[in-house]
Amino acid sequence: MPPLARRLTRRLTLTLFVLWGAATFAFAGMRLVPGDPARVIAGGVQANATPQVLDAIRDEYGLREPVVVQYARFLGRLLRADLGGSYQLGRPVSRVIGEQIGATLALAAGRPSSASASRWRSPRSRPAGRACGRCRGPWSSARSRRRTSGSASCCWPPSPSTWAGSP
Repeated sequence: MPPLARRLTRRLTLTLFVLWGAATFAFAGMRLVPGDPARVIAGGVQANATPQVLDAIRDEYGLREPVVVQYARFLGRLLRADLGGSYQLGRPVSRVIGEQIGATLALAAGRPSSASASRWRSPRSRPAGRACGRCRGPWSSARSRRRTSGSASCCWPPSPSTWAGSP
């Protein structure tokens, strides 16, 4: 297999694994919330949901089924792109996501360019980058970031810039 095809296959596999992990985390988070999941969906403990409404929610989401069956149905709906409806907004979730995707992509596309431009303008960025390149490990990165007031957070790619202290 050519190197590019191998790399793309590896990236696609990792992407699918991350998506599966995120979906599993979302499913588990909903099931691990203390209390009745139907009451949480209806609006929480403060909601004035009638027993009939809670029964309808349990039937719609299959909350009376074993957790393994619920998880299999959850993944099946995700594979069909059936995201269901939002009880909070009273609209299909896919429509809500579709309305917000433009703003999300604009923010995601605009941030890297402004971040890299502000970092390269700093006179301390190049020495900090060299220090990060010479020494390996989290302590050397943290030391150089402290020295440069966050301008070297580009040397620590696994962390978001807000965690590293950059603007």
